[in-house]
Amino acid sequence: MNLEKLDKLKENIFQSADSKLYIPLAEEYKKINMIDEAVKVLKYCIGKHPNYMSAHVALGKIYMEQGYLQKAIEEFETVVTAIPDNLLAHRKLAQLYQNRSLQSRGMTTGDTTRALASLEKILLLNPNDEDAQESIRKLLTQPYKEAKTEKISHDYQGHEEEVKTVEPQIEGTSSEPLLQQQLQAIDTYYDVFISYDRRDRGFADKLVSSLENRGIECWIDRVNIVPGVEWDEEIFKTITENPEICMVVLFSKNTLQSKRVAGEVRLADDNYLRIIPVFIEDIKLTGVFAIRLAGKHNIEAFNPDIDVAEKICVALKKQKPDLHIPPPPPPTRFVDNGDQTITDTSTDLMWTKDADLAGRKIWRDALDYVASMNKGMVENFGYTDWLLPDKEELERLVKNSKGAPWFWLKSQGFTNVQSYYYWSSTAYTNDTSLAWTIRMGDGNVSASARAYYVGYVWPVRSVH
Repeated sequence: MNLEKLDKLKENIFQSADSKLYIPLAEEYKKINMIDEAVKVLKYCIGKHPNYMSAHVALGKIYMEQGYLQKAIEEFETVVTAIPDNLLAHRKLAQLYQNRSLQSRGMTTGDTTRALASLEKILLLNPNDEDAQESIRKLLTQPYKEAKTEKISHDYQGHEEEVKTVEPQIEGTSSEPLLQQQLQAIDTYYDVFISYDRRDRGFADKLVSSLENRGIECWIDRVNIVPGVEWDEEIFKTITENPEICMVVLFSKNTLQSKRVAGEVRLADDNYLRIIPVFIEDIKLTGVFAIRLAGKHNIEAFNPDIDVAEKICVALKKQKPDLHIPPPPPPTRFVDNGDQTITDTSTDLMWTKDADLAGRKIWRDALDYVASMNKGMVENFGYTDWLLPDKEELERLVKNSKGAPWFWLKSQGFTNVQSYYYWSSTAYTNDTSLAWTIRMGDGNVSASARAYYVGYVWPVRSVH
């Protein structure tokens, strides 16, 4: 896109109220190395829409790429304050704080602590992240090594310099069609997630067009993922953070070979999303598809007499949103005591009503917090025999929740239930440097490092 067209587009966008139009415009300016203009566009966007976190991410990346460390930190900190589980922002903050700690020759120990906090948050969101585990190991065990910085010749009002970081470019079509696709994107609620193999893009595009003409909002990766954002991260967020979205999977011989589609189907099934298989070729499902989609009603799109979009619309109207959250147990199970505590009558255990009294702490600090409750140093709701729950007590608490414990527990009267890991008092038998934790997002139980992993604290006491 030439500069004249770009400036005209900028004028039109600045007159629009749609916050999602600014990011692709800034990306176009970046592509022709007009970084100052890209920054101005994003700052203007944030001025009008301060809560549009994608703009903060985009601006933070520019500052990071150009070497302005403090400004980049400010943008990504804004993001994690608003969205604590934004994995991308935590990755950037960990890298930024590590860089600044290196540049200060270890004089600013606070940056090392902040880097560790960001890395621990990454592990909280993705416990198997090997890069984060390795970075923590290095920060805790390796001596300081002086960083090599690249000097930046131009300046944004005296911002600090730092190591230049280059973001990977996302493969796709030419910039102008991609920009037009982004301008058409809708930044609200989606009815359908389209999962497909890239070789079936033509059919996918026609289906999206037909569905949207019927008022069905569609999410499809190449349109709804803005340039510069990590695709896997956005796909994961879309599937896990939209419990009412329906996944439509387009099946062909190509699909059966697609690891990406297989991963999307697994994630959707694990999060109890509705899935509608649409066969664009007459094939038999194999492997993970056969296992996960057995018994699912499907649509035979290869039949010329079938209106696929209409069939999907009918299916969406017939199927009410199903979070796969079981019906609440009898109302007598959880009794609100009226003193900021709730008793689970099935176990005779009393829990604090607020499931996030203390924030995230390492294991020792979690125990100390509960001890401080018993000493009256912090609010104890009139009781002095609180404990950090053991592994079995946490498992019994979420016993009937099946897949969305945090959501279900909120429906039972608890407040501030977090979807991430909570500490138990139970040490891991094979390695006493670890203790058991339970993730309230899905009930997963795992062992975490007591010395540096940070989890939530949920005090409990026995009624008897």
